[in-house]
Amino acid sequence: MKIGVSCLAALLLAADASACTTFCIRDGSRLVFGQNYDWYVAEGAVLVNKRGAIRMAYAPGDRALTWTSRHGSVTFNQYGRNQPTGGMNEAGLVVALMWVNGTAFPAPDARPAVGGGTGWVQYQLDSAASVAEVVASDAHVRIPRSGTPLHYLVADRGGEVAVIEFREGRMVVNADGPLAVAALENDFYADSLAAYRKSPSAQSRFARAAARVSAYRPGMDPIQYAFDTLEDVAQGSQAIAPAPPAHVTQWSIVYDIDRLQVHFRTRARPATKTLALAGLEFSCASPVTGIDVHQADGGDVAPRLRPFTRADNLALIRATWAQTAMLKSTPQAELERVASLADKLACHAAGR
Repeated sequence: MKIGVSCLAALLLAADASACTTFCIRDGSRLVFGQNYDWYVAEGAVLVNKRGAIRMAYAPGDRALTWTSRHGSVTFNQYGRNQPTGGMNEAGLVVALMWVNGTAFPAPDARPAVGGGTGWVQYQLDSAASVAEVVASDAHVRIPRSGTPLHYLVADRGGEVAVIEFREGRMVVNADGPLAVAALENDFYADSLAAYRKSPSAQSRFARAAARVSAYRPGMDPIQYAFDTLEDVAQGSQAIAPAPPAHVTQWSIVYDIDRLQVHFRTRARPATKTLALAGLEFSCASPVTGIDVHQADGGDVAPRLRPFTRADNLALIRATWAQTAMLKSTPQAELERVASLADKLACHAAGR
């Protein structure tokens, strides 16, 4: 029985497409990236991933890529290690995913696969230092055709921002300067932009985020402004059982790219937490560390980081899979197998 990433993809296929919003704000040369994660499961972990780790993509029925991570990163994970919804690496690259119906990934070809949409995020944070490198990776890796229909907002420390989508089996890139508005939600970028230009006062999440991005002025506090924008595009309250679960904004994340800092808050714990990448231990010889995303106290969370063990990974998987209809009947033995996959990774000698 193989579940892993393939079941995670199937899980996302069951989701309502109205979920998640991202955008970027410019303050001179400073770039700040905002992300709302909208879903009906709240649990998650903030993880510190290591450079020099040898990873193999999980791509059942396909030719899985094996690679060595070049960069350490901080990611937000819900269904287990190495499957982030977004994150930032030590080079200042940020990648965040969002659902988009109509996605068509390429057919199998000579390129190896980096399974699912979340695995692609981990691969890019491990391997790329810039938007240009993310785009160039399409020449030698691909997402399997069975992957979850997702698109991505990507930004780097050099100030480049791009929307990356897959349509009719090929990568489509909207980037600076063609990227007229640095915002994205759950429609193809060109469609969202056309609707916004037709009706700038519309109340769609894209329109509201775009208006806020355009209204930002240098001298404002970009971090607070980003959080205020995320609040403006946040989605409602959790449905009460036995009604179907509602997709609500569970996590709000702000990446201060130039300063290599991550700020986050959750619906359950709204105090703002901060984690600076400077000073984090990214050596593969040290254990992966992390914290529960729902930290009660605000402020610097670096002193709270602890080794994120197989038991921690298994506990996270058990908690989130049990709340997910199509996964909650998974046998415990399979959950344990899935949790153990991340611990089978080795360290490359040069990454120690």
